[in-house]
Amino acid sequence: GGVRRGAGRRGRDQASQVILAPSRHGSCVFLPSHGIIGRLSKPFAVRSSVPAAIRTETPDPTMDETLFSPITFTADDFPADSADPAEIRDRIADWLATAPIQAMKGVGRGGIAGRLDQHNRPEYLYGEITGYWLRWASLYMPDADRMGAAVDFLAREWSGPEPAATRAGAGDDWRNRAVFSFDLAMMVQGLADAAPIAGQERCATAAAPLLQWLDRLVGDDGTLSSHLPLATGALPARWSTRPGPYQAKTAAALLGLPAGWLTPSLTQAATRTLDLHRATAADHPELHPRCYALEGAVRGGAEFDPGLLTDACATDGSLPESLTPHARSPRADVQAQVLRLLCVHPDALPRQVDSLVSALTRHVRTDGAVAFRVGDLFANVWCAMFAHQALDWLCQRRAGAFPCIADVI
Repeated sequence: GGVRRGAGRRGRDQASQVILAPSRHGSCVFLPSHGIIGRLSKPFAVRSSVPAAIRTETPDPTMDETLFSPITFTADDFPADSADPAEIRDRIADWLATAPIQAMKGVGRGGIAGRLDQHNRPEYLYGEITGYWLRWASLYMPDADRMGAAVDFLAREWSGPEPAATRAGAGDDWRNRAVFSFDLAMMVQGLADAAPIAGQERCATAAAPLLQWLDRLVGDDGTLSSHLPLATGALPARWSTRPGPYQAKTAAALLGLPAGWLTPSLTQAATRTLDLHRATAADHPELHPRCYALEGAVRGGAEFDPGLLTDACATDGSLPESLTPHARSPRADVQAQVLRLLCVHPDALPRQVDSLVSALTRHVRTDGAVAFRVGDLFANVWCAMFAHQALDWLCQRRAGAFPCIADVI
């Protein structure tokens, strides 16, 4: 059950210990035919089995008590100097394996938190991040029990006629007023990755309702819509609430699923969406969705200019959140995403990579947790997974191997 050090996909040359980074899972999971539910004629209320307030001053009895260990972190927990990338990679891996990011009992059992506060408590459970975690675990920590619990969490959350909350336990978070195609795709992808470990029928059954919701998100133009609103009132104007190039990652994830998982209409919609956004990543001024767009495009066979990512690099090696004026301070997930993409580009310059590594590792605490922004005392779970994989891919490149973009979390 330990974390596989420097392990990409499951192949490794045991003699040289150089990662071979083979292609995606070769397993085939058959999804039985399911009736497709028609499009919504009226708004649905968000349903979640997780309590409305996970983050409390006293332990919530529905959550495992280890999620509330009395640990407080301060700014002193951030190291002043960068260490070897492999050492930092392993430090992050240890944190992901041992930190209380997964609910271990109660109605939220198996779900993965989006982030932990400075007292080591989860703020909410996040379906998209649970999907990411299943992918990360399939690559680096294939624990059948823990992965099975995450699969069952998604199955329970999406078993009813109403959709689950985007961020379960986050209360009135605006994201809970919609169902997002991107999130659904990441959850289904995680279930496909988990199938060889947690059970193929178990994962296929859990994926079925998610795929039905995705079928509802096929727009009139035959491409995937960004979201399905669940209540009256407009959502904030964000990249995630509009169609855009980032949906290339949504589409590529769906097209990478095992044979038999997608309906013909959903396959066609994903193909059209990828074709539409294959070369439009620059339309995103925000680097987070721009990276999503490039991850999907490269999975779909496209090439990209590293300058789309590195031209905005600051003197300290970091990249801004956005190319718009007055952008906020750098985000860890952006630094990690750009590093991953550079690691799969044959012409990435070593100095660009090295400066980005330095920028990324400034977000890593001494215990291996990763802060969304430098100095943030909350531990961000998806940033940790992105950072771990980025540093692992860097180690692969330095060992002479090319990581496989199909494995991108």
